[in-house]
Amino acid sequence: PQRDSRRIQMGNEIPQQGAGPDSGSGNNTINNITPLRKSVIRKKITFTDNVASFIPPKHFKPYEKLRILRKALAKNFLFQCLDNKEREQFIDALQEDIIERGVDVIKQGDIGDYFYIIEEGQIVCFVDGKKRATLSNGACFGELSLLYSQPRAATCRAETKATLWKIDFETFRSIIAFGN
Repeated sequence: PQRDSRRIQMGNEIPQQGAGPDSGSGNNTINNITPLRKSVIRKKITFTDNVASFIPPKHFKPYEKLRILRKALAKNFLFQCLDNKEREQFIDALQEDIIERGVDVIKQGDIGDYFYIIEEGQIVCFVDGKKRATLSNGACFGELSLLYSQPRAATCRAETKATLWKIDFETFRSIIAFGN
């Protein structure tokens, strides 16, 4: 079966301004691609298993948690290319993770292993030791490293005790890139 032409591009590239689904141009395809970083050598990620046979994990969630997660994904452009089945697979695969205040969820320069959604709490993001952003309920982070096979661009630390939902690299890439 032919995949949706809006599927997110994978690799060391990002869409140019005005080329993406939020550009208002009425064109929902990503046509113009510009290199993200030319000076970074990246390892090409390949799946050893047949992607078509990949079965995402399922973790039970009460209805209220499902509602919160659906709302968070609806606000993020990354998930606009997923159909309802793929979005539900993604939500089913998320695992709850309680993080104590002061813990680094991700560290700048590390290899990306998870994507996160904040259910409750505050996460502060630092780049080269400088505070750049504070994220709270409904925000998502960690996708860039997984999408572009790049080291983490920031350190994200729990400013308060936080309830996060995470999904592993293989499941994230399988659903986002290939629609499994």
